[in-house]
Amino acid sequence: PKKSYTELERMRVQGIRNLCKQNNIGRDLENKMIDDALSVDEASTVILNELKTRSYGTQTYSARDIGMSQSEVKRYSIARAIVALATNDWTKAGLEREASRAFAQRTGRDPLGFFVPSDVLLQTRTVQKTGTGAYTIATETMAGNFIDMLRNRAQVMNLGATVLNGLVGDVAIPRQSGTVTANWVAESTAPNASDLTLGQILLSPNTVAALTSYSRKMLLQSTPGIEQIITADLANVVAIAIDLAALSGTGADNQPRGILYHTNGQDGIGEVTCSGGLTWAKVVEFESTVAGQNADMGSLGYLTSPTVRGALKSTFRNSTYGEVPIWEADAMNGYKALVTKNCTDAQMIFGNWADLIIGEWGGIDIATDPYGSNFGKGDVSVRVLADVDVALRHPESFAIATDIP
Repeated sequence: PKKSYTELERMRVQGIRNLCKQNNIGRDLENKMIDDALSVDEASTVILNELKTRSYGTQTYSARDIGMSQSEVKRYSIARAIVALATNDWTKAGLEREASRAFAQRTGRDPLGFFVPSDVLLQTRTVQKTGTGAYTIATETMAGNFIDMLRNRAQVMNLGATVLNGLVGDVAIPRQSGTVTANWVAESTAPNASDLTLGQILLSPNTVAALTSYSRKMLLQSTPGIEQIITADLANVVAIAIDLAALSGTGADNQPRGILYHTNGQDGIGEVTCSGGLTWAKVVEFESTVAGQNADMGSLGYLTSPTVRGALKSTFRNSTYGEVPIWEADAMNGYKALVTKNCTDAQMIFGNWADLIIGEWGGIDIATDPYGSNFGKGDVSVRVLADVDVALRHPESFAIATDIP
């Protein structure tokens, strides 16, 4: 049966209301999206951005914090907690132990070592070096330290991936998988029937583990400079793991499912054949493949390996453009272009990175092994655990190559 305009409008309104209900969106925003005549897909994007705003950089980040005061956050020391755990002596790390216990109670799970709560991960400590080489620490504590470090080191985040922090339980991200179609009709004739299809992307925590180590003397110093180094190092190992999962996680064996494991035909992701060599025409083909799905919008960019970048810097477009290299100043074909060793030399990805969603469940679990392989050197091995998941909101927003010679 054919649907009237009134029926189509009712479906639009009901679709927006359903999305708002699923994601605990307030009535004010719900009514605004309806009054502004947003489509369900447009409303889905607004809701996703609202979830992103809630989770990072605002005072509403409370799903996983434990209510530490600024003075407590300033006194908190990851290094001191690592030493306490390694020596099983918490007499000098009472604050850190209580913070871990409070976070465990808030989240309903026990750490394998100790939890670093979200209150601490969201702090900023401005480290300044004096003329004598000593380090001082600014008194102002602001949001963003560990999370900013993590984002700066994960290339998928640098390219604009959507990050949702402080998640609780499994999360359903709204998406529109089918659309209402318009028809040209004669006077007094109803349009052909078409159905609005709503879908969801489910995010559930997958635990990633990474190893690093510190010397005993370094940990015992516990200065602001050392604290900054340790925080940056932990952010780095987690960021590398997130990058790898976002690109090539298999979706099996406790891994998220990355971009390269969404196959063409099954999921709609595009594939570019580069077995004959990566030329200027092939670079443009990535863009054309995404544009062919009406997805060439948003945070567009390329990601590949350092080796491929090196080859493209010495490969010129063609005689028409003169001696202009394909890759120039971290840009290619007019878009941002970055590299990571998490891409192999046979891989390149182009797309709207905002449609790559990374969910983080807040807090990190740090455990130590003082009697591991570093025992003879007096070093302390540290394992960091984090709960993360990855999903593609629209697989057709990406094009990949896996056969670059």
